Amino acid sequence: MTVMFDNNVIIDVLTNRENSEASIALFMKAASDEITGLLCANSINDIYYVISKLLNPEKARNAISKIMQILYIVPVNVEICSKAIGSEIEDFEDAIIAVCAEENDADYIATSDKKFISSSATVKAISPAMLLEKL
Repeated sequence: MTVMFDNNVIIDVLTNRENSEASIALFMKAASDEITGLLCANSINDIYYVISKLLNPEKARNAISKIMQILYIVPVNVEICSKAIGSEIEDFEDAIIAVCAEENDADYIATSDKKFISSSATVKAISPAMLLEKL
């Protein structure tokens, strides 16, 4: 199974936020090659920014380095951005993730964003807990 990770799931993993157990468990499935984990290239910048503010820049760089060893980083180019702009998904960041998921044959998008879950993404966006139940 191939899973596109939304930024919020990775941030849950890295900060051990409340109710992050399912996000951590799903990420560990990618780390152990039980699933193929994907992450959009532009997500790295967003995740770095949040983690550097919550923790510190050095920890953020170390975390990004580890993520890049576990997840496949998929490119975001002008074609992806153009499709995202034309998407029915209102949140542009979510639209980019949805298009990248579709272009890279992901089976699901793992997210804790309820609005994304109810969106019209071609690749189904579901919570990490629901995704773990499907494994």
